[in-house]
Amino acid sequence: MFRRSILIVLIALAAESQSPGSPPVAQTTFRISGTVVDAVRGDALPDVDVSIALSQAETLLKTETTGPDGRFEFHGLAAKKYELTARGRGYLQQGYEQHHAFFTAIVTGPGLVSEDLIFKLKPESAISGTVTDEFNDPVESAEVLLFITDPTENPPGIALRRKDTTSDSGDFSFGHLQAGSYYLAVVAKPWYARNEEDQDDKEGAPSEVSSSVEETRPAAISEKYHHAQLDVAFQTTYYPNVTDPDMATPIALKPGQQATVDFRLFTVPALRLKIRGSPISENAVSSVKLSEHIFSYSRQVGSQVIGLDGAELNGLAPGHYLAEYAKQPAGQPLQQQLDLGADVEISPGESSKIASTVEGTVLLGGKEPCLRCTIRLINIPSWKMFDAQNSDKGFRIEGGVPPGRYFVFVLKQEGYLIRDITAVGGHVVGTDLEIPAHANVRLAVAMTKDVATIDGVAVRDGKPASQAAVFLVPDDPARKRMLFRRDQSDSDGTFALRAVLPGDYRVVALAEGWDLEWTNPAVLSSYLAGGTKVRVEGTSNYHVQVTEQPLGGASK
Repeated sequence: MFRRSILIVLIALAAESQSPGSPPVAQTTFRISGTVVDAVRGDALPDVDVSIALSQAETLLKTETTGPDGRFEFHGLAAKKYELTARGRGYLQQGYEQHHAFFTAIVTGPGLVSEDLIFKLKPESAISGTVTDEFNDPVESAEVLLFITDPTENPPGIALRRKDTTSDSGDFSFGHLQAGSYYLAVVAKPWYARNEEDQDDKEGAPSEVSSSVEETRPAAISEKYHHAQLDVAFQTTYYPNVTDPDMATPIALKPGQQATVDFRLFTVPALRLKIRGSPISENAVSSVKLSEHIFSYSRQVGSQVIGLDGAELNGLAPGHYLAEYAKQPAGQPLQQQLDLGADVEISPGESSKIASTVEGTVLLGGKEPCLRCTIRLINIPSWKMFDAQNSDKGFRIEGGVPPGRYFVFVLKQEGYLIRDITAVGGHVVGTDLEIPAHANVRLAVAMTKDVATIDGVAVRDGKPASQAAVFLVPDDPARKRMLFRRDQSDSDGTFALRAVLPGDYRVVALAEGWDLEWTNPAVLSSYLAGGTKVRVEGTSNYHVQVTEQPLGGASK
């Protein structure tokens, strides 16, 4: 009887706990689900691997493969922030709503949207083409250089991405490319051109050239080479078939686009560079190296030991070159800029020390030398880099640095940022460094850990704004470009701007503002009034709310 009474009470309590008037049980686990579609066509994508990881973590938690309908689902998740990525055949790995290096994380929790997402996956792009000569014959073994440029990067520049060599039919191809802006350049040599090792007595008259060509080329095409000279060259050629890099045009590659880019190269008379010899002495130069800059890439054209009779480099195309003379014993090389338009004879003694000596110290907290730091100077706008390892005695960049304006970076010391740069022999402009010609520049770079984090939320019409482009703009942005920070708001509108140095800033949120050339201060100037002011002092964490502004319009 007693047991039966207890059973009745338990049944009554259970019924009461499930009655309509009782409060609902709090949800403790959540789901992330959605459909992967082609960002261009809109078709659902099967057999795509979708993965999640905790935000800011490196280890993947789970991976699922989409079904025939493109659906994916992760269940049993805690209320946290997750990075959602996907990749498949014909699609590079991408984050959810990725733009450049930023994407939107998915936040799970009561009242937050994490289900029925549409994951728009951008298909790979490609660039291919053919290189031919003035006779429409394929140019074999030409080196094709692919450069990428991104005006949203800091520092902006043109960086070498890949190389390819043309086949015997003159074809080249660059696949698995993300959408973006690319430059192409071609370096080649005519198949019948005289080798640099050939001597003058091996050069034939035009009739002899014709005879030689006829032996190696089909009879149908040998006639067009009848008057061709062996001593010819191709100039470095940029898309669209120009030889001046300032006239090169970027290729705007869209998602999934298969661009075709053809080059036609024309021969020009090859030039000869003669370097006079000099008596052997303690300060005599021992060798010469000739290089050509193709955007940020330095291509070595040739090198020779300089004897008593000097040295000679043949088969050169007209253009701009840099000659570097190494000393014996080893020392900082002399450099000579050359604008070759005809055969020329020069002397190392006529060269000048164009490059400047750059040395100095990197101190942590203004006191201790950074023993693991690498200092890097990046030229504006060529993006050519100069590195040196710092030690307890400081650093020195071997070979010197050409004159120009540079961004200053310090690598391999996590948690530290550049607080201050002073220069003797050079000029510091904000966080940039101007290096004059043939100078002795000494830098003092002070690093600090006294940095802050700005957390915030972007709002649109009073609600959290997902996928907003968020910018931290310092006062005097033209002089403080290295203080800019960026992020993209997550699904709950939150963002984080990290490693912020003390100073006065505005936080700006823009809808669809990912492709803005934000390193140009004039581009963001019209949006600053609609941003949120914040003064950063010390290492505190700051929280701000910022209203998302429409691109090109007034703040909502």
